[in-house]
Amino acid sequence: MIEVAIIMAGGRGSRFGSPAKLTIKVCGESLLSRAIRLGNSTARLVIVATSPYTLDLVRRHGLPPSASAVETPGAGFPEDLGLLLRTVRPRPLLVLPADVLGLSERGLRSFVEKAAKLPEPVVTAMSGGEPIGVGLFKGPELEPWTSVELRERVINVNTEADLNLARSLC
Repeated sequence: MIEVAIIMAGGRGSRFGSPAKLTIKVCGESLLSRAIRLGNSTARLVIVATSPYTLDLVRRHGLPPSASAVETPGAGFPEDLGLLLRTVRPRPLLVLPADVLGLSERGLRSFVEKAAKLPEPVVTAMSGGEPIGVGLFKGPELEPWTSVELRERVINVNTEADLNLARSLC
């Protein structure tokens, strides 16, 4: 089992128009709740990484007892992730974005199993040839890294059009 899953939930939602997309329900579940459920399916500890843009939103949404929140500066995905990787020590560590749909618990477990067998210390997930923000960090090293293509169609909800597409898949 994975030691820690970090849910990246600190974005401004600039392409979507609001960080409140985290609380939008799709297929009966908010994006944030779905990401936490996925994290809980594979990790002992789930940390929701917020920012000044999303901390109050996440607090109002509420977290289950199985998840904790931390606040990052909100400098951007790569910068905030880098800070978290330097701060959160247990490995293996799984990173999940809060705004993806289509990734099932089974699909995530399959990714983790495949990634764990690869020699590279970092393995990222792709869907349709595009990175989706899911990654497994097996140690402190950040290179070399490789990618694994997922069988599932995963949608990164960045725009209203992405949201409509995701809803059509329910």
